[in-house]
Amino acid sequence: MEDATTYPNWFNEHAKGNFELHLSQFKGKPDLQFLQLGVFNGDASIWMLDNVLTDETSELTDVDTWLGSPTEDVHNEINFEGVWKSYLHRIKDYNNVFPNRTSTNHFLNVHEDEGNWWYDFIYIDADHTASSVLDDAVMAWQHLKSGGIMAFDDYTWVHDKGALYEPKSAINFFCWAKQLELEIIGDNQQLWVQKK
Repeated sequence: MEDATTYPNWFNEHAKGNFELHLSQFKGKPDLQFLQLGVFNGDASIWMLDNVLTDETSELTDVDTWLGSPTEDVHNEINFEGVWKSYLHRIKDYNNVFPNRTSTNHFLNVHEDEGNWWYDFIYIDADHTASSVLDDAVMAWQHLKSGGIMAFDDYTWVHDKGALYEPKSAINFFCWAKQLELEIIGDNQQLWVQKK
């Protein structure tokens, strides 16, 4: 089996500093619920499990198809079945992470009527097309606790096919529509918001 170093670690390159800054307030607290939409090889998962979700009552829910995205050419060069197996190997010693191999849309729709699931942190890093990012944000937002944090990856990422294939326009629209409900707390290669 290929090890974790076989695959790119975009988390360390672009996201780790934001995670350290904005999630430090949660470190070691009990009964936390984190949701990650888009997981890839689990680099963010491992970091959260080792550095924040260290209490045995705190949990991480991971959602990904582990099939890649047909709109991202770089994914055509990656063996996603190998990524899935590598991810499972990496999390095998953790009892508080729950992988869901499905689309984010399916996962969120299945839980749509379950008003009793709430998250302290939601990370949106799945399908990067504007329509998918907007869907993920809108559906997940209603399950983010007051005071909870939502982070969007690849805010400044550019696709050669244009804005409909990029997260930024969707993130901007979401933040404009929800401006009375959120505060922007981080704006760089990612966008981080806190729910009022």
